Amino acid sequence: MRRVLMVRHGETDWNVANRWQGWIDIPLNQRGVQQAQAKAAELSNTNCQFAAVASSDLSRAHETATVLKSILGIDTHFVHEGFRERFGGDWQGLTRTEIHATWPEQVELWRSGQLAGPPNAETTEAMLARFDVALACLADAVPQGDLALVTHGGIQRAVATRAGGSLEGVLENLGSMWFQLNATCLVACADTASAVISNQSLVPE
Repeated sequence: MRRVLMVRHGETDWNVANRWQGWIDIPLNQRGVQQAQAKAAELSNTNCQFAAVASSDLSRAHETATVLKSILGIDTHFVHEGFRERFGGDWQGLTRTEIHATWPEQVELWRSGQLAGPPNAETTEAMLARFDVALACLADAVPQGDLALVTHGGIQRAVATRAGGSLEGVLENLGSMWFQLNATCLVACADTASAVISNQSLVPE
């Protein structure tokens, strides 16, 4: 059975500022690069052998994947925009404080799962649909072997929930979870819920 290790990108300055990034292309900061290097070193001390590393096309994920590829000696880096974070609509570019002050009711609906997406943003259904397209393209491009997939916290949480895992709160930078790849569908592994989660609000992403 093929496995996929989903990894959240390293830290950015907007992560530190609790600012929703969405599709805004923010690069890693120095700590983010160091986090990626530490994750690669951790993985190099295991028996993991990856056929490829994949990532979204946004800098913070792409740069993280590039570090993993280099240190782990992986030949293939597959990039697809379908692995991007949720498009954040009206909340994109704003801090947690600004979002809570302007949309308090919508934030509560978001937290309780009653809101499909932020105002004028991508819905969870739409986000998962284009993730599935990207995953199918990845599976076709790299037909054998385990995969390391560098994505983003929000989409990773949605994928984990749909796959049967339990992931609430905010996934830490470089937090990772294993999945099984059945055809083009991800199924949660026993340790899917073992990723480090903070107690922050679900916004920003």
